[in-house]
Amino acid sequence: MELAFVSMKSVVETAGQHREELKNARALLQDAIQKSGQEQQKHIETLQQTSAELDGVKKENLRLENALAKAEERKIEVEETLSAQVKFLSQNYKTAFDDIKKLSSANADLMGHQNAQQKIHHIGKLKEELVKLKQVTSPPPVSKSINCMNL
Repeated sequence: MELAFVSMKSVVETAGQHREELKNARALLQDAIQKSGQEQQKHIETLQQTSAELDGVKKENLRLENALAKAEERKIEVEETLSAQVKFLSQNYKTAFDDIKKLSSANADLMGHQNAQQKIHHIGKLKEELVKLKQVTSPPPVSKSINCMNL
């Protein structure tokens, strides 16, 4: 009986040790579960924050895509307008240039010269002719002695 008592005592002591070990293990497990829960909560908050930022980025991206589409439409309109203006100005330039050529030719025909050298020569002749005409049409100079006698 004593052996049974010692054996029971040994079993009770072992059971007590196992109970302490289980208590320690349970405490460690609860700490690990609590830390895991806290980390999980942090990850959830980070995920929510990242998700909100992603939504904001998606909205901004959509806004920028719409703005880009409008800008491209405006660019096409401006290019078409400028192209039409360039065509119009080009046609007007060609017409004006043709008119200038015609007027220059008509002026040259009227003035009797085709180039600058002819123009200079023609103007020189006109000046000489003007001087001759002035000499022919002006009365001869009256001398002072004749004027005094008439008085």
